[in-house]
Amino acid sequence: MPPEERLQYFVFIGISLTIVGLTGAAYSLDRLTFEQFIGDMNPLGPMILIVILGIALMLYLDSRGWFSIWTKEDVKGVPFWLALAAVFALITVLIDIKFVLPEDINVPLPESLLYYPSMGFAAEVLFHLLPITLILFALTSHFGDKGLKKNTWVCILAVAIVEPLFQIVVGVSEPQPLWTSVFLGLNLYFFSLSQLIVFKRYGFVWMYGMRLVYYVLWHIVWGYYRLDILF
Repeated sequence: MPPEERLQYFVFIGISLTIVGLTGAAYSLDRLTFEQFIGDMNPLGPMILIVILGIALMLYLDSRGWFSIWTKEDVKGVPFWLALAAVFALITVLIDIKFVLPEDINVPLPESLLYYPSMGFAAEVLFHLLPITLILFALTSHFGDKGLKKNTWVCILAVAIVEPLFQIVVGVSEPQPLWTSVFLGLNLYFFSLSQLIVFKRYGFVWMYGMRLVYYVLWHIVWGYYRLDILF
């Protein structure tokens, strides 16, 4: 295995272990931090399983040459995509100002600084790595590698809808008006689609970086100020 490829694997494993540490720290600060998703269960168990799943999926995708952990080739476009993530976060803030989402939609400081990097990683594994691996595996098992490039982009368009559907159906604690769900769903779909394009072009690290930008602006910064502004 080339040294650069080994380094990529070590970086991904390092990120994964950091996520486990952040999860444990957030839970130690407030045992109810993860209550919205797993009740009063200790989140370390589920997060460790997600991390193991993420490592296995990423190693498989990389070994097949479908997606990489990161690439050093032609990354001049990355700042544009990170800035685009900030635009998507701003749109979500504007939707919140217009329609006023539930008061408890964001985890408060200081737990949010630990919680959102952890949940962001989990989201990438469950909403992106897992479905895209399953679909590509099914397609290549049936059709072989013929038309793989076309199938990959069709797969990206399909996988981008997974997270918006989850957020609309499960992710919000209170039912939302139709137009709120429409605007949020479309914004999140195009954000997820942008992430998957970045995943294909630049690798997992930059895709996750987009989510961190989005989460910092929407969940952490605006999550702090919205309580005084909207409630």
